Amino acid sequence: MMELEKLLLNRDKRAIARAITYAEDDEEKAREIIRKLYKRSGNAYIVGITGPPGVGESALTALLDKEFGGGRPLMWTLRG
Repeated sequence: MMELEKLLLNRDKRAIARAITYAEDDEEKAREIIRKLYKRSGNAYIVGITGPPGVGESALTALLDKEFGGGRPLMWTLRG
């Protein structure tokens, strides 16, 4: 698992895809990854939004930004 964490910190696309798969299919592995990486996130909140194309992920993130942004810049990473 340590190698996956290093790859994630280096923004390796395959490692990110693997972590997303864990988030969707293996809650225990996903929680382990989050526990190990969270200390590097500062005071960040982690929110994952996934879904098939066209179901409204972008619209949902826009609503979340409006509701919780409070004038502060929020960082969104959208991948298609």
